[in-house]
Amino acid sequence: YALPILLAVRKVCQVYFELRTNHHLVLKMHAIFSRGARSTNRRLEAEAAVPWAAELVLALETLHASGVTDRDLKPENILIDGGGHITIVDFGLSKVLRSGKAYTLCGTLDYMAPEVLLNAGHDEGADWWSLGNVLYEILVGLPPFYTQGDDLHTVERILHREISWPEKY
Repeated sequence: YALPILLAVRKVCQVYFELRTNHHLVLKMHAIFSRGARSTNRRLEAEAAVPWAAELVLALETLHASGVTDRDLKPENILIDGGGHITIVDFGLSKVLRSGKAYTLCGTLDYMAPEVLLNAGHDEGADWWSLGNVLYEILVGLPPFYTQGDDLHTVERILHREISWPEKY
């Protein structure tokens, strides 16, 4: 399973060296001496978020075209270089979708799609859900279903609550 993921990752990241074993894939990627998307500690105006959103969409489309789903897209896994461009990192939960659906409960709760939580089988659509949650957080400052340390309440919100947008949107 590592080779298709490696080939897909090479399309969205600069990979200088790889080490593959039966159980691990270690990549040496270009150094980014900057920050993660979460570390901006501020909300962005919609116009400022558009380039990040576009680069994230292109990266996900590239992964998906290779049959790979990320399954853990979140601000901590998105690095921003000195030029303001994004790089997705940490492909540890990525999966090659051979049968069309995955059934593993994995990812970070605030960004999980309902079908992941319900173990109903998920595909690339779960990545698009995560992207929406990431973009919401970039614009608003918190994930759309955020609760302070109450995982059960977060699950309840993801499954049953409509997203509320601030009035300016």
